[in-house]
Amino acid sequence: VDGLKDEIKRLTVRARRAVKDLATLEEVMQTLDDIRIKESEIKIQLKPVSEIYNLLEVYLKGVQDKEEENQKKVLENDWAKLVKEAEQRRTELQMNQTKSKRDLIISIKSLMEDAKEFCKEFKEKGPNVSGILPNEALDRLKSFKSKYDEVLKRKRENCERGEKIFNLTHKKYEELDHTDKEMTWLLSLYQLYATVLNDTQQWKEYIWAEVPRKYEMMTQKIKEYDKKCQNLDEQLKKIPAYFELKDLVDNFNSTLPLIDMMSKPYILPRHWEKDLATKIKKPISFTKETFTLGNFMDMNLIQYSEEIKEIRKAAEEQQQIEDKLREIDNYWNTEEFVLATTARKKDVPSALDIKRVEEIINKLEEHQ
Repeated sequence: VDGLKDEIKRLTVRARRAVKDLATLEEVMQTLDDIRIKESEIKIQLKPVSEIYNLLEVYLKGVQDKEEENQKKVLENDWAKLVKEAEQRRTELQMNQTKSKRDLIISIKSLMEDAKEFCKEFKEKGPNVSGILPNEALDRLKSFKSKYDEVLKRKRENCERGEKIFNLTHKKYEELDHTDKEMTWLLSLYQLYATVLNDTQQWKEYIWAEVPRKYEMMTQKIKEYDKKCQNLDEQLKKIPAYFELKDLVDNFNSTLPLIDMMSKPYILPRHWEKDLATKIKKPISFTKETFTLGNFMDMNLIQYSEEIKEIRKAAEEQQQIEDKLREIDNYWNTEEFVLATTARKKDVPSALDIKRVEEIINKLEEHQ
């Protein structure tokens, strides 16, 4: 019983809803259809309830709760009232159909004009206008996409809803569909461009001391961006913005190995200010706390990749030599020479043990 009460209440609220536009008209009409369909279902649901109450009345007269009996009658009356009200509402809506249909036809004509004007403006002032920068193209694209989604798309959905309600021929907007599709795939290009540009600009702000621990992250990101560039629609690869995006990704991708080599711990300021500066014939002032990745990128060092490999190799060899010298120095600084007694001077240690002499000679030869 409670379930039937809730269902009747829900349908009553929906059937009485004020019609303000085609969306609410469609909802009300659907509700009226639901009531008509449910009429037989509700009768089937009410029948066993009525039969139970009738049996109680016959065999347990006086035992039945009056409140329950009244509840059953109220339920039946509420449903009968809703069915009657639904038919009245349907008649009312049908009487107003002419005006609603006329308003719909006007809206469709207005939409066709708006769609034509929108597509024309997109061609003349959209992101594909020659000579504009990618950031400007993205701003224009977002503006047109927002206008389409918030205005034209909603208006179109409303008109299509009305066409369905009044059984009108469905209007097609082929140019608008093409423009919407074009905006969608253009966004995939320009949003990727904006992301790459934003990330690389942030990376360029890293001081050199941060670069080694950021290197793997940058490498992974650039690989992702390169893959996304490859997966873009072939038509997008003909747009100037794509070439700029690809150049940006490729340039960073080609520079990463040089960044890796010059960020090794054994690359010292002298390798920058003397060795690299000599190779590129430009002065370089380097400290890890002030030199940035942006400074490195601005040097355009891709053409000097072989020279940088030589600098890295030489620096690594120098580091190995310095490590070996430190090892030798540490050895002799900590080595102890223990004197032993001899046959002549048994009481006073005055000579090195012959075995130790051999060890020392061998170690000296090793460290030469």
